[in-house]
Amino acid sequence: MLSQSSSIPYCSLSEYLSLVSQAISDNVPSGQWLRAEINECRLATNGHFYMTLVEKASDDKATLLAKTNAVIWRNNYAFIGRMFAETTGQPLSAGMSVLVKVTPNFSGAFGFSLYVTDIDPAFTMGDLARKRQETIALLKKDGVWDMNHDLSIPVLPQRIAIISSPTAAGYGDFCKHLDENAGNFVFYHHLFPAIMQGNNAPASIMEALDQVFQYEDMFDVLVIIRGGGDSSDLLAFDDYDLASCVAQFPLPVITGIGHQRDESVLDLVANVHCKTPTAVADYLVDCLQQNDNLLDNAIDLLKRYSQNLLEEADSRLDKKMVSISQIPRQLEESSSYLVDCQSRLKMEVLNLLYAENNKNNQMSNNLFRMVSRLIVGAEGRLNKSAQILPSLVCNFMEKQRNSLNLLEQRIHLQSPKRLLEKGYSLALLNGKILKDISLIKSGNHIEVCLANGKIDAEVKSVESNKC
Repeated sequence: MLSQSSSIPYCSLSEYLSLVSQAISDNVPSGQWLRAEINECRLATNGHFYMTLVEKASDDKATLLAKTNAVIWRNNYAFIGRMFAETTGQPLSAGMSVLVKVTPNFSGAFGFSLYVTDIDPAFTMGDLARKRQETIALLKKDGVWDMNHDLSIPVLPQRIAIISSPTAAGYGDFCKHLDENAGNFVFYHHLFPAIMQGNNAPASIMEALDQVFQYEDMFDVLVIIRGGGDSSDLLAFDDYDLASCVAQFPLPVITGIGHQRDESVLDLVANVHCKTPTAVADYLVDCLQQNDNLLDNAIDLLKRYSQNLLEEADSRLDKKMVSISQIPRQLEESSSYLVDCQSRLKMEVLNLLYAENNKNNQMSNNLFRMVSRLIVGAEGRLNKSAQILPSLVCNFMEKQRNSLNLLEQRIHLQSPKRLLEKGYSLALLNGKILKDISLIKSGNHIEVCLANGKIDAEVKSVESNKC
């Protein structure tokens, strides 16, 4: 109702908001299906399920186009929530795209909100499948999809790092199954605890992966197991960041997420995936059992091979014993043969020594005659040289005296003093003979040497000879 104060009509806030509520009730249809994304959600202690629904821009997920509060009342949520989880395998959670049937509501005290009366799980399943395929495509595009697949499981995977919840039934079943195996194989395992369900699971598991990485040299394989939880909490194992970390992990990863119906993205990037934690334990025990069987087969083969070798050795030994029994007769024959050889060898040596002695005597005689002839020839040449040596020395000395005289004459003719006496002069700069006009400048003092004295002079000008 409008009131009048001065000339301005007005109404109260509650009256105005009541008009807004009535306008929404009259003009906005109820039971409308709409598509939105759950931005936040929580289940209150009174059983009501509260949500914040948003719509984001298709080209920029950070831009909000619309945002409103919504609620599923307790009497509806008991059915809607259970039906949604059973159909999709996931509970209603933040980040999901949903198709909801809503009725608008506007309260003057609490503002605008939507009452959710129904949800179409098929729409969410299609969106989850699309996101899952996008995650797989991105992992392949990044080149990490096959990285863990390419690692080899060690021959004896006995040192096991485990990521699981310490309170999970699956973890207890895994350890019991592993430690009480029928083959009595020994396994060493260590738990790196993590949250295995809910929105915080991916971050918690990646934190545990970082811890395992610090001790990777101490383990053969990494096991990620989950069991005993709600089968609807599998969305965490489709997380891209978690799958990328597992794909690139340096140890072979074996998963036992504990669900029978579907494979998570984490299962697909792991080196080996099993359906349950006990199946993982069976796989590890089977690895050791196979190698134990190979070892038993190798031992049997070695025994058979050794037996064959012994039998062949016995046969060769029997033959050798027969040969040994014939050794005395062979020794007697060999002894007679050796005596005969000794006698013949003695005669051969004596004949050889006699022949060599004759050869040496002949060579000595020949050498004596040759040396005598060389000495006689050398004495003749020496005497002849002694006779002609004085005349050769005299001739040599005469030639040397003539050469010295000629040199003395040349030196006298080329003496600077003689040149000065002919009228030439020498110019000295700083005590050195001046040979190049470029070394002297106007104003320099020089000495001019003549045959009978010297002159101190100052250079007035310098002129180079261009001829």
